[in-house]
Amino acid sequence: MSIALIHRECNYFVTTDDRLLKYQSEKIELVTPGEFIRRMEVDE
Repeated sequence: MSIALIHRECNYFVTTDDRLLKYQSEKIELVTPGEFIRRMEVDE
């Protein structure tokens, strides 16, 4: 995972790579594009 994403305080890492999606982090959430869209719609 890119340290730059954490350094810039990004909340989400959007990916379609199943290998990356298996990992969890307390600093950034790994989500699929579909999950990201659902979360953004709920936040509105």
